[in-house]
Amino acid sequence: MCTIKSDVLYSLTHEWFKINGGDSVTLGITDYAQMRLGDITQVRLPGVGQHFQMGDACIAIKSCKAEVDILMPFTGTVLAINSEIKDKPVLLNQQAYQQGWLIKLQSDYPVPASKFLNADAYQALLETEID
Repeated sequence: MCTIKSDVLYSLTHEWFKINGGDSVTLGITDYAQMRLGDITQVRLPGVGQHFQMGDACIAIKSCKAEVDILMPFTGTVLAINSEIKDKPVLLNQQAYQQGWLIKLQSDYPVPASKFLNADAYQALLETEID
């Protein structure tokens, strides 16, 4: 079974976000996503200062099974990247919610928390996908 944290929000495409205060947000992929990808071999992160529109591909993750793009869940600017992930992409497999975060960003607008899933709703989503 995969880990689902109660202190983050989730997207339908298996990203997690933590609102840090104001419009600052930390973004990563869920434990479920990393399990489905298998051994992650490479992560391409954006540059600090890059601005993305909601829906833009902002991160590419390559694994032994697939290469996937992570789409921006809202419009914003990259404040920081987890440079450790570039050298040790396996951190996504080992610690998707801790050392496996991908980017921190500043949202252009208040993050609409009601448009994302809490832990219970994400658990329900997984139960429908796994069945």
